[in-house]
Amino acid sequence: MKKLFVNIGLFVIPFAVYAILVIVVDPFNYFNVSHVIPDELKAETSCRLNYRLWKMNAYRRQPTDNILLGDSRMLLLDADSISARTGETYYNFAYGGGSLDEVIETFWFADSIVSLKHVYIGLNFSMFNGYHTVNRTHQVRKVFANPLLYLIDKVMIKAGAMLVAQALFDAEYEIERPEMTPKQFWEYQVAVTARNQFERYTYPDDYYQRLSEIVSYCNDRGITVNIIIFPEHMDLINRYFELGLKEEYDRFKQDIHRLVKTHDFNYGNPITENCADFTDPYHFTTDVGLQLVDEIW
Repeated sequence: MKKLFVNIGLFVIPFAVYAILVIVVDPFNYFNVSHVIPDELKAETSCRLNYRLWKMNAYRRQPTDNILLGDSRMLLLDADSISARTGETYYNFAYGGGSLDEVIETFWFADSIVSLKHVYIGLNFSMFNGYHTVNRTHQVRKVFANPLLYLIDKVMIKAGAMLVAQALFDAEYEIERPEMTPKQFWEYQVAVTARNQFERYTYPDDYYQRLSEIVSYCNDRGITVNIIIFPEHMDLINRYFELGLKEEYDRFKQDIHRLVKTHDFNYGNPITENCADFTDPYHFTTDVGLQLVDEIW
């Protein structure tokens, strides 16, 4: 019997050591008991590896009643600048590579935690496609319900290894940086990325219905809800038309404007026609982001 307990102990020890290491490094602050690795470093590394896990976990610990939802374009709006203009705290709940399905699910996630006051949704045509059904928030909810899933999560393990290498050995990682020149990446986004997004297109009736439900819900409860259509360079807008989607693009605009108050910056104007105002055809510069904040708030 003694030998059996010894063997069990020897078997368990590696797993216990591993669990302790995860709790100490804790790349996404899931357990939130150790901050040996600075949160600033985690925000730069872990967040970019899994925006959903990082942001949903942070929000459930420190919720705010004013939120920004969307993809990487909404990420370009500085929540602190908005707070400075409004006197109210805002949380940028956008995800890099976020989908409309994730935006909708994240609204209900936030609403389940706090009584919302102001909601701004970033929504461009590239997100408004019935074939875009990726939703990675569901896995995050499973992780919240079961810590064991966090311990074996591949992205968590990768983030932990990178953070340890950064903290101990000053390792540097270029996360999300394309391996091509800015000019090549611009051309790739227009020629390839846009085509891939719209190889198949169907009007997203289900998404539009779910957005309508959010708007009705907000109206009934006095929650302010707005949609922002962010500026994209005209190279990209014209590419939509080249792909035979002008009718669908126009319908998207009309339906969104009909649904709710919409701040639409995506049309021929000095910003969308100026390459210097963009880092790539989808993403405007920080200065443009501040202009949008001034315009909206």
